[in-house]
Amino acid sequence: MIDVKTALLFDFYGQLLTEKQQEVMHLYFEGDYSLREIAEELQVSRQAVHDMIKKSRKALEDYEGKLGLAERFTRQEDALKAVNGIAESLLEESGERTELTEKLKQIQTIISELEQEI
Repeated sequence: MIDVKTALLFDFYGQLLTEKQQEVMHLYFEGDYSLREIAEELQVSRQAVHDMIKKSRKALEDYEGKLGLAERFTRQEDALKAVNGIAESLLEESGERTELTEKLKQIQTIISELEQEI
């Protein structure tokens, strides 16, 4: 079963893994290969693939523990969604086109731009 948290960590820190670890993690998370399929592809044992994934996960979690980029990203994404929800609610309440409505639309535009960046 694919672990969403590990996949996110791989997106952030995958380049810090060895080439072999990157290849295995890419096949596992992005290619949706099974351990057996990866073992056949790389001509290694299934156990070797399992161990490499386990070691890679540990490395990714260690990087996250030290740098916290994925957690920060998730918090920012959640905050943008919350602010956008508030702006949407205020827009619905503002009724006719007013200065408030225009400013809320500007806020939503900024939020949309920030969401595209992250």
